[in-house]
Amino acid sequence: MIAAHLAAAVAIKGAVAQAPTWALLIAAVFLDILNPVLAIAGFDRAVVGQWSHSLAMSIVWSALLGTIFVWRGRTVALAVGLAVLSHFVLDAIVQSELPLWPGSSARIGLDLWRILPTGWWFVELALVAGGLFYYWNGLRKQRKLGMTAWALAAFVLIVHIFNAPWLAGVT
Repeated sequence: MIAAHLAAAVAIKGAVAQAPTWALLIAAVFLDILNPVLAIAGFDRAVVGQWSHSLAMSIVWSALLGTIFVWRGRTVALAVGLAVLSHFVLDAIVQSELPLWPGSSARIGLDLWRILPTGWWFVELALVAGGLFYYWNGLRKQRKLGMTAWALAAFVLIVHIFNAPWLAGVT
């Protein structure tokens, strides 16, 4: 799901040009960065972390990361916070065990990884395409569609291609 997270970040960039691209990209994958750190510290499980990936904590992490960027303006802070929260929303599409809060037995998620063992890749492809389209459209309107945008889009697509389920185990 990494490519969809990156595509969400660039889609937000298409809407909020003043937001730093690097910050949006990190924010979009922040919960996955945080999960192993919290797992090593003994707070989280390595698979689906309650302190990193629950709905309540996703909102908390969104607010915290957004607050770090408040000095860049409210719009940028909201964009960074939205990038973090988008991670939970996208994970809920493919996973089934996302807790509502740490310690909660209530779980949510559409479970596409189980329902569509290889088909989820195409759902993610649609999310990636939508995010990239929104990104390009926003940059085109701002007259900022250059080589960096094309390179970033190519990177996201390559990440998605190499995340294909039929390539699992290929070295």
